[in-house]
Amino acid sequence: MNLQDYIILPGEVYNGKDLLVAKQRTHKNFSWKQAHITLQEKNAFMLPPRVFFHFLRYINEEKVYNGKGNRVSDEEKLQILHQYTDEWLDAHFTELEGVLYLERSHLLKGNVLTPQISNRYVDLATNRIPPNGINLMELILHPTGTGLPAKDIQKGKDYFLSPRLDGVMRWLAEDQKKGIACRKHPDYNDPSVGVRVACLREEIVYAKNDPNALVEKAVA
Repeated sequence: MNLQDYIILPGEVYNGKDLLVAKQRTHKNFSWKQAHITLQEKNAFMLPPRVFFHFLRYINEEKVYNGKGNRVSDEEKLQILHQYTDEWLDAHFTELEGVLYLERSHLLKGNVLTPQISNRYVDLATNRIPPNGINLMELILHPTGTGLPAKDIQKGKDYFLSPRLDGVMRWLAEDQKKGIACRKHPDYNDPSVGVRVACLREEIVYAKNDPNALVEKAVA
């Protein structure tokens, strides 16, 4: 693992634990499910939406350091923020008694991805397509508890494709176009879609093996 390829995300945005978050996405052409399994087998994980938006806000607003503790230049920060990216986020939508639920913070238990957090999908935005889109910068600067846009989010030029049953979440940023879609099946794979690797810094840098680490990760 090359620590220069990661950003230190301070623990105040993730249960008191510093994270290492990859500057670039990897694992292209992996389905959402395959990406989860592959990452967790390497003691890494996929970012939940809220933590992902905290990551973007942190790079936008703060002094940023790579995994070796060296300051990241403003030029590189801009490259990270404005790179083309199409990536999976840790959110899946299911239904119980006719009500849609958002599941996140999935852990691999046996061969089954099991969500640690489940919320009713209420008071959230429905389809918003430009010119009647949403302002994703508002969501980045002020993430909701779930990481999904509220129904009263400011209007903007970005798009949001609301969830389908058994859909998963992906983030797309291309030039001036940004969007969130929650419609692909967990087994769907596309060579353009990747994932941004995240892990607990203390496990990598300090070799501290916390037996409850996966439980800690699940609370974001």
